[in-house]
Amino acid sequence: MRKGLRFEEYLKWYKKNGIYEETLAPRVIEKICRIHDIPLDSIRIYPRFMLDTGKGKIEFDMILKYVDGRGKERLVGIEFKIADFKKVVEQALVRREFVDYMYIATHSGIWFSGQFDAFFLMLYFGIGWILIGEQEVFMAMKARWNSRTTDKLLNVLQSLIIQKFKNELKNKSLEEWLKNS
Repeated sequence: MRKGLRFEEYLKWYKKNGIYEETLAPRVIEKICRIHDIPLDSIRIYPRFMLDTGKGKIEFDMILKYVDGRGKERLVGIEFKIADFKKVVEQALVRREFVDYMYIATHSGIWFSGQFDAFFLMLYFGIGWILIGEQEVFMAMKARWNSRTTDKLLNVLQSLIIQKFKNELKNKSLEEWLKNS
């Protein structure tokens, strides 16, 4: 990972390079740090960061990096969007597996107008939501911790269990298998 910016360095970078979609991004960072009890001076900020996943590159609007109280490096991903709720949720879902916490930051005027599927996916996968107002940001939902390794282990275990049941059912009827179980 390239060298991240300290908050004060980011403020200078933001004044020069910030775009409308990232309105109040410094306040979004402050809100996330406050909610997760992360000292602002301990984070490194990676705006518009291109992450090499090993399968290709994925661009994050922003990544925050810090070390928690147990000495573990943690990553927080943030995707900003002005108007397309479904798209920002889809982007967050794709990026979620590479970070410990994932947030979307949308302008407060955005609403999911009937896009309940995207909203429920966001809830299910623990993606946080920050609303950006005229001068302030609001935490609508705090992101849940995503154990990147735990998810992979659960997927492997699930595959092994499914394979075991397939092997057991291979030579038996379902009725026969249920009777013997």
